[in-house]
Amino acid sequence: MEIGIARVDLDRNRVYPEMGRIVMQQLTPGQRRSWVFEHTDLDPDEVERSPWSVRDVRAELAGYEGKVFTGYNIDFDFGRFLRSGPWDFRPRMAPCIMIECADRFNGGCWMKAQDAYDMLCPGNPAGVPGGMEEHRALSDAVLEGYILLGLCGRDPDIRGRYVRAAEGSEC
Repeated sequence: MEIGIARVDLDRNRVYPEMGRIVMQQLTPGQRRSWVFEHTDLDPDEVERSPWSVRDVRAELAGYEGKVFTGYNIDFDFGRFLRSGPWDFRPRMAPCIMIECADRFNGGCWMKAQDAYDMLCPGNPAGVPGGMEEHRALSDAVLEGYILLGLCGRDPDIRGRYVRAAEGSEC
C-alpha cells in the first residue's frame, strides 16, 4: 500500500527523504480493517484515491535498479513484498540494519526499530513527532537511515561493510 525510500549519505552523516508513495488499490472490507489503518494515520480512502498506480510506482522503482538498499528487517519488506509481484524489485542489498543491531547490542535478539532508534539516535535527529516511529513508509525509511548512521558512528567495521556494499565489493 505504501513504499518509502530514503537515501543515506555516510560521508556527510545525513539522511534524505527520496520517495514516498501510497499505491492506489481498491480495498476489501477486511483490508480496510488491517493493522496499518489501526496503528497509523494512513486512511483507507487515501489508498483508494491515490494518484499513483502500481504501474506508476513500479516504473519509479525501476529507476533504482542497481542501487544498494537496506532496511530494518529486509526479509520482511523485500522478501515478503518488494521482491515478489507486482513489484519484482531486486536491487543490490546491503546487510540488514535489524540484524546488525541485534548482533551488536541485543545478544542476537531482534530489537524493535524504535528501541534501536532511541539507543543510537539521541536527540531525535529524524525529527519524528514525539520521537515515536510513525509506521509510515517514508518516515520509517528516514528513521531507519538514522539508525544506520548511529550504527556506523559506533562501529567503523559496520560502516566499512556498508561502504563496501555501496561500492559493489560486498552485497
